[in-house]
Amino acid sequence: MSRCFPYPPPGYVKKGINDEALIESIKLQREDGKAKKEKKREKKREKKEKKARENGELENKKARS
Repeated sequence: MSRCFPYPPPGYVKKGINDEALIESIKLQREDGKAKKEKKREKKREKKEKKARENGELENKKARS
């Protein structure tokens, strides 16, 4: 495409992704994003539970002493 004209030359065909493939790729990106968010939430929850267990064990040891 020429820089002099605001439109493509005659016979120019842009080679790109067709509509179905574009929609499919967007869906896959969304699914990946959701999976990453869920994994992050799970990791955060496990970390919080681990911290709560450690605090509970420490409190139990203090109470016994």
